[in-house]
Amino acid sequence: MVPQIFIEVEQLPLMASGKIDRTRPESQFSGYLTESRSCLSNKIIFESEQEALMADIWQEVLKVNHIRRNDNFFKVGGDSIRTLQVIASLQKHNITLQAEDFFEYPTIAELVTKIISTQVQTSDLVFVDSGPVGPAQAWFLYQNLPQENIYYWEVTLNLTQQLETKHLPAVVEALCKRHAALATAFRCENGRRKQYPQTATEIDGDDEKNVHLISCSVEEWYENKQVRMQPIVANLDIRQGRLLQLAVVGELGSAGQLVFIIHHLAVDLLSIDILLQDFTRIYPKRYVRLFAVQAFRSISRL
Repeated sequence: MVPQIFIEVEQLPLMASGKIDRTRPESQFSGYLTESRSCLSNKIIFESEQEALMADIWQEVLKVNHIRRNDNFFKVGGDSIRTLQVIASLQKHNITLQAEDFFEYPTIAELVTKIISTQVQTSDLVFVDSGPVGPAQAWFLYQNLPQENIYYWEVTLNLTQQLETKHLPAVVEALCKRHAALATAFRCENGRRKQYPQTATEIDGDDEKNVHLISCSVEEWYENKQVRMQPIVANLDIRQGRLLQLAVVGELGSAGQLVFIIHHLAVDLLSIDILLQDFTRIYPKRYVRLFAVQAFRSISRL
């Protein structure tokens, strides 16, 4: 525990025995303590509701108390992973920030100037034309794997009611527009690997199937899962930027399961949770509570 108050004194009060008289310091330094305690007990003031909201989220994510508007995010326990958690929490309030904003504007006071409130609309998002790949992506691409499209995350949600599957293709498109990584093509040019996020127009123009309806019981699905997954995984294509597929498994009239198939280049464990949160926000609101709490993750390849 780090003391909140330091008072410099010439000497400590002693008893006749030469030991420190621990009953006297508080009365001796009461003036200092009263002034310091007054400062410490002052109510933390924020200049807007957004600053107060940001502070609440920081405290929840960082597990600390008494965040102030000029505290530096990285000096109070923040890091790049917690940055994504804060961003995900802010999105629930229709507030959008980018990860790089936390490095350029590390305090609440500064970040609030960067906040853009919006509904979950993605048609106006603009991505860069191209750029170098990240370290993990570079490692994967330099392996020159003969079947590069079959390395994927599989996330299975138990449903409590049937989905209206007619909404799902539009939801997939919305997710791809919101998260550029889900619609980014990876190619090699002149010996260099580069990534090309697709535009909203390109995503809308992709006629390839992204939702698969598997009419069988969950038990039958698992009995012959590898074979049934082959045509679904075949639609993943890192060269074309098609990195997300959905499968709805279940018999007519049953709730069944919803399966996300996402290429490894697009997500990691943390971003999968963010993706699932966005799915429930984008899907029509009256169906948001269809999902059982428990989800099953597995790293898969055929």
